[in-house]
Amino acid sequence: MADDLPQNALVTDGSLNNINTNDDILSDLSQILADLEEKPDNVPLIRKQIYLMLRLGMSTEVLDAYNKLSSLIMLDEKHDYFSIPLLHRHIEFILSCFRSKPISSETQKHVPYADSDVVEFLTEDNTRDMIRAIYQRGSQALADSDQLWQIWIGWEMELLGSAPDKNAAMEAIHMMYADRIKTAHTSLDQTSNAYSSFCSEHCPQQYEARMVDATEASKIAKGKLTEKRYGRIRNDFEEQLKYAPDLNAQLQVFLEYISWESDSRAKNNARGKGPQLDNLMIQSVYERAISHYTRASGPMQTSLDTTEETLRLSRHRPKETRKKKREEEVVEREAVQQQIQIESEALRALKDAEAAVWLRYGAWAETHGTSLEGMTLVFERSLAIGLLGTPNGRTTDLVSMFVYRAAFENRLEPREEVEVNKSGDSSLQLEKFLLAWAETRAPDYLEQALLIVDKPNKARLSAYQMVLLHTDILSRHSRIEQARDIFHKAIQRSDLDWPEAVYEALIRFENTHGTLGSLLDAKKRISREQEKLTKRREKAALEIQQYPAPTVSTIPEVIMDITASETAPEQAPDTIALDPSDGQDRTQKRDREHTTILLGGLPKGIAQDRVESLFTDCGVIRETTMIPNDDNVHDTALVEFSGVEAVPLALQKDRRKIDGNAISISMLWRSTLFVTNFAQEVDDATLRQLFSQVSSNSI
Repeated sequence: MADDLPQNALVTDGSLNNINTNDDILSDLSQILADLEEKPDNVPLIRKQIYLMLRLGMSTEVLDAYNKLSSLIMLDEKHDYFSIPLLHRHIEFILSCFRSKPISSETQKHVPYADSDVVEFLTEDNTRDMIRAIYQRGSQALADSDQLWQIWIGWEMELLGSAPDKNAAMEAIHMMYADRIKTAHTSLDQTSNAYSSFCSEHCPQQYEARMVDATEASKIAKGKLTEKRYGRIRNDFEEQLKYAPDLNAQLQVFLEYISWESDSRAKNNARGKGPQLDNLMIQSVYERAISHYTRASGPMQTSLDTTEETLRLSRHRPKETRKKKREEEVVEREAVQQQIQIESEALRALKDAEAAVWLRYGAWAETHGTSLEGMTLVFERSLAIGLLGTPNGRTTDLVSMFVYRAAFENRLEPREEVEVNKSGDSSLQLEKFLLAWAETRAPDYLEQALLIVDKPNKARLSAYQMVLLHTDILSRHSRIEQARDIFHKAIQRSDLDWPEAVYEALIRFENTHGTLGSLLDAKKRISREQEKLTKRREKAALEIQQYPAPTVSTIPEVIMDITASETAPEQAPDTIALDPSDGQDRTQKRDREHTTILLGGLPKGIAQDRVESLFTDCGVIRETTMIPNDDNVHDTALVEFSGVEAVPLALQKDRRKIDGNAISISMLWRSTLFVTNFAQEVDDATLRQLFSQVSSNSI
């Protein structure tokens, strides 16, 4: 029985043929059994054990070893009972038995034959049922199921040609086509054309009715083929698999296919609308992926085992002469190089292996109570070794590691303490660097960089710097209409932080890239928006005049020391920037609220001159007020500029350091509240007590 076992399940090489005596075989078998005690699940050792036991005729032990081996490894494609090639061979075998006759004379020795019991059992109905069951097992393979269908329909057409009851045979074929057309497969159009030809040839009187039924039935299959998720359909993946250059590329496509097919957000609903999960489709994709994985990993494992055995023999080979020793060293170096090459190919075949190892290691470390520093070390080591970047383009591995790191830190943070940091970089340093890098170093990625800037987050929609940055890049790359459209949308925003800067940039843009008509249109738009802006500012100024302006000496007692990260997310009123050069009364135009910035985190006892020196390049400073705070380790200051245009430049200095302290800069209106509708008996002390509950800073 042992001699009948499949030899292709073993890993053998010519070196094992050097074993000539049973003593040598027993010695090697004893060593392998000792190694298996330490590594009981080592597949290469079990394969060698089976080979040696076969040499010794240990049939029972060989079967036990095969049972253990089958539980550890997957079958290759030839032994995979669910693969399309094997299902195809099953159908061919059944048909060959159906067509054969029981052997009756010596002249039939070379003619295919089957036992009389088999021939008697394989009637047309039984054969049809068996083929139908095999076909249905592989019918969900969108591209490969056609192999099973063609051999089945070919046999049915043979029966039709010699059938005594033509109507019954034709009805069976009609039912086959009806079922096939309902099933999604990539050759659906060819199947429909073949059915059309069949009906026109064999039942022309029923042609129209049959075609109407077939068209209605094909809607189910077409719906499966054209079901779209995230801009992709099943046919897209099938095309990628068809034209993939090698097994490794196909494996990568299968990973994406599985993720698309088993998307948890594609759920069934009562009306059947929208993306829906199909368990049969998911099962089919997984089975096909496993089959390809086996084809890729099996030869690689065999090569690794062969190389390992070659290295083992080369190390123990007796060294008789110096020349022989040099030859052995050359052989060993070549073997090492071959092993390195094979391992590199194996790494490319199993693209997610290294990331999976690190993820399992990280999960083990977290389970065993590793500290935050220890987990950080695991994460940094996985990136530092460089395996996740070899070969290039293994973005999935890197993403997996970063996702795990983020999930780990998320588990450390208590749910009730999770907060969103709403502050941002008003100077847009990251955006500027990204666009400059894409424009100068990576022009192929400029489109993707522009997409990032094209859809800024909510905190950037009102930033004039974002508008100027985006339009400048577009204009340099001759995208004039896109830049003009961004300008027009920006000047219409009522919350733009510095409208005058955008107005000037638009005029400059039209002078450089536009025509006379576009320039006049821009000036007209700007004039219209300036009128709206003036009305909004006048309205805001009238609202401010309803309240008495505090004197300079009382400002320290009414201003809350709030840093930029603590400001309320309320939308700002429009900036008031009135030109002091006209002949109107300047005292009415002085707008402390919109020309003053609040500085927090200043060192204790800092001089006023040092504070003002920080903003000398921003504009003319009208007044600086220092606000000492005995209850806090830092001081606060108010810096008022002569014009509102200096405020955006001053805000760019947020988080600058003075004597090692990072200062926070925010606009004054974000730190001032107008309180109304309180009782007349409420005094200053009562209000201070009320708002001290929401801020630990001075009021």
